[in-house]
Amino acid sequence: MIPKAFGLIFYCIQPSYGMEHLEQQFLSAEKSKENEKTYLEKQFQNPKIFGLEGAEDEIEIFDIIPHKAKTNVPMLFISGWSGTPHAYKENILSHAKFGRRVISSNTPHGIEAQNNEQFPNSEMRKVVAAIKTLEACGIEKVDAVGHSEGAIDVVMAAVLYPEKFRNIVLVNPGGLQGKDSLW
Repeated sequence: MIPKAFGLIFYCIQPSYGMEHLEQQFLSAEKSKENEKTYLEKQFQNPKIFGLEGAEDEIEIFDIIPHKAKTNVPMLFISGWSGTPHAYKENILSHAKFGRRVISSNTPHGIEAQNNEQFPNSEMRKVVAAIKTLEACGIEKVDAVGHSEGAIDVVMAAVLYPEKFRNIVLVNPGGLQGKDSLW
C-alpha cells in the first residue's frame, strides 16, 4: 500500500498531469503578483493632488487601491511626528498587497483648524487634515492606523468623528500614557 502523502507526491509528478501545466500556473501566479506590485507602486508614485480648504499648499493624497479589495472599508494611515507617506511606503504598500485600500496624506503640519478647547490646535490641524482627506476621497468610514504621534491624531479624530471610524489601531502611540498624556 502506498502512503497517502507519497501518493499525492506521485500524482503531482506524473507525466500525465503535466509538469508544464504546473509550471505555467506558477509563472502565471508570479506574474500576477508582479503586476499587482507594479500597479500599486505606480499609484504610490502618482498621488492625487488636492487643494483642501484651509491648506496653505496643495495636499498629496496617497490612495492605493488593490485590484481585489478584501473589504469595502479602506484603511487610513496617519504617520508620526514629521513622518510622511514616503517614510512609510513599504508599510502602506504591504497592506495594499494584502488587499486593503490604503489612504494617507502628506500633511505633516496639518491644515487650518478652528480652536478646540478639548485638544491642542497643533494636533487639531492634523485631525482636520485627516477628515478632509477622507472627504476628498469620498470615504465615509475607515479602519485607521496611527503611528507614534499619528496615534494621538487617530484617537482625537475618533472622539470627534466616531461615525467615520470602524476600528483604530495604535502603533507605538506617543503622548497617550504616563505624565505626557493629553488626558
